[in-house]
Amino acid sequence: METSRRAGSADRVRGARRDVPAGERFARWQELFSPLAIPLEVRSDPSIEFRAEVRHVNLGAVEVASVVASTCEGHWTPKRQEMLQLKHVVHGFQTFQQGRTSFRLRSSDLALYNASRPFQMSVAGECGVSEGIMVSFPRNLLPLSERQVERITTTPLSGRDGIGALLSGLLVRLATDNTDQYLTRDAPRLGNVVVDLVASLLAHELDAGAAVPPETHRQTLRLQVRSFIQQNLDNPDLSPGTIAAAHHMSTRTLHRLFQHDGQTVTDWIRQCRLQRCRQDLADPLLRRDPIQDIAARWGFFNPAHFSRLFRGAYGVNPQEYRDRHVSPRMAELN
Repeated sequence: METSRRAGSADRVRGARRDVPAGERFARWQELFSPLAIPLEVRSDPSIEFRAEVRHVNLGAVEVASVVASTCEGHWTPKRQEMLQLKHVVHGFQTFQQGRTSFRLRSSDLALYNASRPFQMSVAGECGVSEGIMVSFPRNLLPLSERQVERITTTPLSGRDGIGALLSGLLVRLATDNTDQYLTRDAPRLGNVVVDLVASLLAHELDAGAAVPPETHRQTLRLQVRSFIQQNLDNPDLSPGTIAAAHHMSTRTLHRLFQHDGQTVTDWIRQCRLQRCRQDLADPLLRRDPIQDIAARWGFFNPAHFSRLFRGAYGVNPQEYRDRHVSPRMAELN
């Protein structure tokens, strides 16, 4: 077993089971779960080789935990304040039971359940391994009434499109990113973003948009717009007008969304495209691609203009950047 704690906004716990004697595996597994906001008690068939890994990141009052585990069962008896937990199944499938309600989640599904009440779960997947992400947060952070929460809990939701896909993508990034890049002060802000997306998804499913604060709607819309831009950076027609039309809003409303972050829509598109160019220039597999082709791929059709923008953003011209990050020898090996 390997355990590591990082200072700042993110703490992670990792566990590998292959080097732990069979008789000690579940004791070690419980040790991995014990720091979590909602630590499960886990059971598994002792005749099956058990492997597991836990990673968690603390975002203020919100905790995001990624769990990869062999086939097993778990149960939870509440001991703390009123908590909610959202489950996202990344791979495999997971079955939950709370009271008289049971439901099954498959890959890319999401579900909210009340972690202030006892529940049971079982996990399984291809090759006997399942992966899921759990978001735990106090009930009072969710701006929905008790009746609305009761209606939506233990209801499978899709994480394949719309707000669900946006939330799923964010959770996977938070669970897998190198969190050293986040400052301590970033943690509560990221936690708020997660809860805002959870609230927006649930309100959408409940058709209860009025129950969610306006700023939560704006935050979700900002994230949707930014995700759309990232997915269409290679489209030469990408512009404030096409972005606004795709989201059924006026360009004036679109510009107001970006004012919150202190930059214009055009500036942010340019920034994202420059980042994509920088990534391609540092990729040994693309060493033989002409720089002007890389620039054009991401919407820069004037080489001189692209070079000036790149130097302004990164302090060197595109060729110098490529030479520093990809040697000819690396290119030959690839």
